[in-house]
Amino acid sequence: MKIARLGPLPWEYPGAISVSDPQPQDSEQASKAFAPSPARAARLRLRGRSLIGASIVLVIAFVLTVADAGYGHDPYRTFGQRRSYNMVKRDVHGALPGALPYLLGAGVLFGLGHLTLRRANRSKP
Repeated sequence: MKIARLGPLPWEYPGAISVSDPQPQDSEQASKAFAPSPARAARLRLRGRSLIGASIVLVIAFVLTVADAGYGHDPYRTFGQRRSYNMVKRDVHGALPGALPYLLGAGVLFGLGHLTLRRANRSKP
């Protein structure tokens, strides 16, 4: 059975760039043209890492808030005073709306940190 080809393969087009072609692409030249200076790139990297660090702190705050609701506020509870599964579930579900801004803020800060680091590393191929 012979398979019909609908057209040339991508590497068969005239003017296609091979993998071993040392010529830079237009996008590489454009990204180097808008690359920040080394001092600005260092400041952007520091800002991006600090945003990601702040987002990690917010994730830890979210986890501790939800865990505190699950464990309860009395760490010196005896075995007879333990909480039932439904009590823990109700308290954890009740704590989620109050802790959700931590998680949303962490997501925003992770995104901003990622974009800032991409901007700082624009000069690197």
